[in-house]
Amino acid sequence: IKAHPEPHRLKLFLQLEAKNMGIYLPDLFEDGMDGGNSGDWNNIMGETIAGTLSYNGQRCTALKLLSVPKSHSEEFATILAKKVETLSVGLPWELQDSNDR
Repeated sequence: IKAHPEPHRLKLFLQLEAKNMGIYLPDLFEDGMDGGNSGDWNNIMGETIAGTLSYNGQRCTALKLLSVPKSHSEEFATILAKKVETLSVGLPWELQDSNDR
């Protein structure tokens, strides 16, 4: 980049080959994941799950990589796993029939 005659005109991007990335910046964790912004974290985890698992993760826009600061990765993974464990598994119409009973 430094060798380019006009480096300010270069555009940098991640070439991920359809491996869309969810990026969680460090300031997101300032209040803690269970602190004052717990409503935000419910939304964040909900969007993360929808982005990774809707249509079995086979959409071209599905999140396939999650970038979390290392200092928060264990806690993030634990909370995400607990949210995923609450999901129902099965065919949607069968789940609907069992909820109607």
